[in-house]
Amino acid sequence: MPWGLDVVFKFTDYMYLPVAGFYQVSRIVLLIIVITLNNRFGKKLSELASPRVVEFHKMLTKTIHTNVLFTLIFTRLPMVFTFAATVVCNTDLINVTVTVATCLQQTVMVVEMLITLYHVKPYRQFVVGLLKVEVVPVWVIASTTANSIRTVKY
Repeated sequence: MPWGLDVVFKFTDYMYLPVAGFYQVSRIVLLIIVITLNNRFGKKLSELASPRVVEFHKMLTKTIHTNVLFTLIFTRLPMVFTFAATVVCNTDLINVTVTVATCLQQTVMVVEMLITLYHVKPYRQFVVGLLKVEVVPVWVIASTTANSIRTVKY
């Protein structure tokens, strides 16, 4: 490193790993807290709300749980592996884990939208309705003669 810059980056070198580790652990803990709070709210809501509200909350809870677990597995876990590779100082492992983590993080938003469309029943019914192709029978006149007309249904 050029003269003078080694002094500037000493603080960054010493603080990066602890701060990054704390950040990753805090994200994982907060995702677990979201699941716990949502379950507690669902229990309280089931005693007070109508059956339709409870059913809708169950759909949303399932969606949130799936999204949180997906986020935990596909974004936080690769970052933990990247953090571990940084601690070990293995350059090849760092390159692989950073590449995999970056690729997985780029897909999270699309997959979370698909999870929401799948788990929330009104959304799922709407999308399935868009994808359904109704087949209409076609009547074909096989032959026409003056005496008889035959029709064939395909």
